[in-house]
Amino acid sequence: MKKSIVLSQVFFLAISACGGGNGIDEHIVGESNSDTIEFEKTGKAIQKGVYGVDSRKEVYASPAFLEERARQSIVTMMSVGALFLDEDEQVVVNAPRFGQTDQYCSTVPFQEQLTGGDCSGTLIDDDLVLTAGHCVTSLNACRSSAFVFDYFLKQPGEMETIEIEDVYICSEIIVQSGGFGGADDYAIVRLDRPVDARRQPAKINRSKTSVRTGQSISMIGSPSGLPLKVENDGKVQRAASQSQGTFEAYIDAFGGNSGSGVFDQDGDVIGILVAGASDFDFRGRCVDVARFSETGFTSETITFAELAFADACGRGLQSENICGRSESPGEENNETPDEPEEENNEIPDESELCVNTCRYANDGVCDDGRPGAPFAVCALGTDCGDCGSVAIEDSPVEIDETTEVCSNTCQYANDGECDDGGPGAEYNACAFGSDCGDCGVRS
Repeated sequence: MKKSIVLSQVFFLAISACGGGNGIDEHIVGESNSDTIEFEKTGKAIQKGVYGVDSRKEVYASPAFLEERARQSIVTMMSVGALFLDEDEQVVVNAPRFGQTDQYCSTVPFQEQLTGGDCSGTLIDDDLVLTAGHCVTSLNACRSSAFVFDYFLKQPGEMETIEIEDVYICSEIIVQSGGFGGADDYAIVRLDRPVDARRQPAKINRSKTSVRTGQSISMIGSPSGLPLKVENDGKVQRAASQSQGTFEAYIDAFGGNSGSGVFDQDGDVIGILVAGASDFDFRGRCVDVARFSETGFTSETITFAELAFADACGRGLQSENICGRSESPGEENNETPDEPEEENNEIPDESELCVNTCRYANDGVCDDGRPGAPFAVCALGTDCGDCGSVAIEDSPVEIDETTEVCSNTCQYANDGECDDGGPGAEYNACAFGSDCGDCGVRS
């Protein structure tokens, strides 16, 4: 006999208000004999497909750093009603096998596996998950979803054990923009409790706000609702910057991958899979995986993760991992926070540099990479409103009497293309004024 894990909305709100909620065992309210059930998707599936050879791999067969990321940081979003406890008090995903959901050709892989997932997500702080906005269209939809770790095969034919402690519930939507496959398709969700010590938030580097043509990328999620798959053969289709909102890539993705974290070769999360081409094609008497060229126009759409991070931090999110702050000013020592100083774009004296040409100037966080700064997104001395002035001889930024900015600290300086995001720039890869050799003097 299987005991259904069902979330009572009123009960959940009550225990949240009291600070309770140690796991979904508190939500067990009934029993079920059902072997498979239908469940409502939290968001409409956006179609995807395969580029070249299908390179999706099981977690256990993936590179070590991606296997570790999958185990520590990746969740599959499922209907709460699809989860049950067996006699050993272990979580069972009650959903149809992939091969039962359509008349697939024999060459389509993973047909014997379950399809319990709706969307995917990435842990980005102890209780925060990054996903697509269309996966959590409302707080009610979010609270009807379980955020499940360890939904993957640990070896051929054997699923990893999912314990009650591996299942979390949505308690709050921090930010949500449901543009459905566009630049504003992102969300950050707060879980009902912090994750345990086995989990680790994904790496974040907020200075990574652009991608290059042909750049290698990886993705981890639940295509077609399947147990987690790792795609480590993705390529950026063409260069793009955060100001464009999204970038296109050749990466094997399917419905259920919506919300999947996209990672660069350093393991930093840089994007969210939100849309793409068709999943499947009808071939005669059966349905086959849709296949596309790795050099054609067809591609998958990925939202820059920085859009979600900037939105959340701009709304006052307290997160050391994301925003560089873990508490409100004065909260810990009960001191009244100082009044914010007025923006200062003037040079204090001839020996100090104080400009606010950094794209994140005056956002409440020091971004110029000086000792103690949480971020090194901009050139030293260009975020004066947040960091204060700096001695001119210590800054790479050159100024004149009109406070023009000219340095070559951009990692792509002098490559024949302007990369500082200013007027006429080809790319927005570096701080304004830091690619002087290609862009000229900025002001």
